[in-house]
Amino acid sequence: MAKETYQEAVDAGQTAFYMEEDEFMGDTFTMKVGNIPPTETAVIELRFFCQLQAQEITDDSGNHTVAIFALPSVLNPRYTPEASESQRQFGPPNEIPFCKVNVPYTFSFSASLTSQSSIMGVTSAKDTFQLKYQGEEKKAAKMTLQSDFKFDHDLEMEIVFADPTKLMVTYEEGDSKAGSGILTLDCLTVNFLPTFEEGTDARNEVIFLIDRSVFVMSSNWPRPRDYTEASMEAALEYQKNTTADMGGTEVLGALKSIYAKKITGSDWHRKIIFLTDGDITNQPEVIMSYSLVSYIPVFAVHYLKWRLCTDFPSDQA
Repeated sequence: MAKETYQEAVDAGQTAFYMEEDEFMGDTFTMKVGNIPPTETAVIELRFFCQLQAQEITDDSGNHTVAIFALPSVLNPRYTPEASESQRQFGPPNEIPFCKVNVPYTFSFSASLTSQSSIMGVTSAKDTFQLKYQGEEKKAAKMTLQSDFKFDHDLEMEIVFADPTKLMVTYEEGDSKAGSGILTLDCLTVNFLPTFEEGTDARNEVIFLIDRSVFVMSSNWPRPRDYTEASMEAALEYQKNTTADMGGTEVLGALKSIYAKKITGSDWHRKIIFLTDGDITNQPEVIMSYSLVSYIPVFAVHYLKWRLCTDFPSDQA
């Protein structure tokens, strides 16, 4: 219906916009703006909430927890299993055609930071930011991108807080004049960054799930091996002979196979490290499988472009 309304407005010469979220991937969407008058400027403002990744770092001053904000500059192609594609209700997602422009794109970025604890600093591996504090307590700051941004990486900044575990609550009172619906409700957002200390005597079973999409082995390793010089050499030799010749990124079946196996022993923890060069579209199906097969809530799924890690105790598997 929305597509039809948009197309009718564009055909009638009206300025219109249309936004569509992929029904399988909640982190991607497409947007069209049609019939922008000549010499006019179109401003698109997007507001969204996202969870910041937490990462432990160690430097000369000790251990710190940083919050990482990342703004993607490129959306890489994602593999879609045939079974998942056939389950779409609203058809395939829109494809954005490549276009050529005579004037190069320009990019500017600024951010306002607020925190319950002092903001110690902001760093980035590839970009340079200017940080200006607003107040002596350093709980608010204005950031501006100073370097020329190259669209060969994601915009990323690491924010260091004096006390990252300090609770922060934001309250938004509902609008009683809005009639009915979500706008009339009071909303509460709670931000927290707990620290879970891992025991030094913990015994971990580490499983590497390697994406070899697109060498079928003569033999495999049916059980974990002790870490020795001989096993390391065997692993390196195996890795050297591994090629990408096993079809698409069918991660769901591989994860189910791992979850179906028992952990090595009592009081052991299982860690799964998934190495892949691409993304997938059937994310809800994969995450739901994790929740059902492991019989615990999904509380520690860490997904990056290159890695998917899960960590849970053996008595809950």
